[in-house]
Amino acid sequence: MSQLSLDTSAKAEEIQIKLLRSMSIVEKLRLAEQLNQTRDRLAFYGLRKRFPHANNHELQRRFFDIKLGYELAHKVYGSIEQWCNNEIIE
Repeated sequence: MSQLSLDTSAKAEEIQIKLLRSMSIVEKLRLAEQLNQTRDRLAFYGLRKRFPHANNHELQRRFFDIKLGYELAHKVYGSIEQWCNNEIIE
């Protein structure tokens, strides 16, 4: 099998694949949820760095742009300006 990751040795990758194959469905779902939570925390951290003066309400709206994509977030939540003026989290 060809190597999937350029920054992981073939032996380490082989061990990772064996571990993943040995996991139950529930364990895989928990792992996926943990990865999603980590992704979300990193995205929020990045937003805090880019917008240091924004409050949590504005950062939440900007996070929706990342998570849903700008167009869908704008359709669902309105513009950032509307969101920040409304101050209601639905």
